[in-house]
Amino acid sequence: MSTWEQIRKANKARGMKPNGLYNKPKKSPLSDTPPVGEALKEVIQDYIRDYKSTKGERPTTAHLNNKYSIRATSNYYKGL
Repeated sequence: MSTWEQIRKANKARGMKPNGLYNKPKKSPLSDTPPVGEALKEVIQDYIRDYKSTKGERPTTAHLNNKYSIRATSNYYKGL
């Protein structure tokens, strides 16, 4: 196997298209009921409470999703 074939095979395994562009990683859909344990729910509730007291407003859904690596809707956070 030539060096170029090995490079192409390695790139394909990493998700690269033949034209040199990468495939966009697929995201799971947002959920009203993400798989979150009770301990993490308490941590999120505490964080929201602290954020409200220091900044005077609720953190955005995107901020919370990025911070805790979950895909939840705003309705989920409102229900906490």
